[in-house]
Amino acid sequence: MTSAGRSGHGATVTFGTSSWAESIITLGGLERTREAIESSHLGLALNAEKTFISADLIGTSPMTITFQFDQSSGTFPPITGATETITVTYPLLASESTNATLVFTGFSISEKGADITVNATDLMQGEMQIQPDGLTGPTYSAGS
Repeated sequence: MTSAGRSGHGATVTFGTSSWAESIITLGGLERTREAIESSHLGLALNAEKTFISADLIGTSPMTITFQFDQSSGTFPPITGATETITVTYPLLASESTNATLVFTGFSISEKGADITVNATDLMQGEMQIQPDGLTGPTYSAGS
């Protein structure tokens, strides 16, 4: 496995129901966590380390998407939309014939409109967060 950095250029995100699409700038990675439950008890020696056990359930944080805001498109992120299938397609590497993908079901939990600045070289950007619902995925399939 190589540790060389890879560009995300060519990655896409597809919304299965709303078909929302804009020019994506960044796709935040999903973070999966589970709680550590303290299991310390009175039988431990004085000044002993606290003890912990792992929780049974795993939670997934929202995915943050930054996109170029096109004020003439008439489309906004699907904040009022239903849960839908979201597919992230990773860039194809030179050694691959199929792209890696990340698929999950989720829904928009926030949207942020574009910041408007005086600098003519700044593109207007918006942001949204997609919360995986935990019912389907996230499932990662490696490219090959």
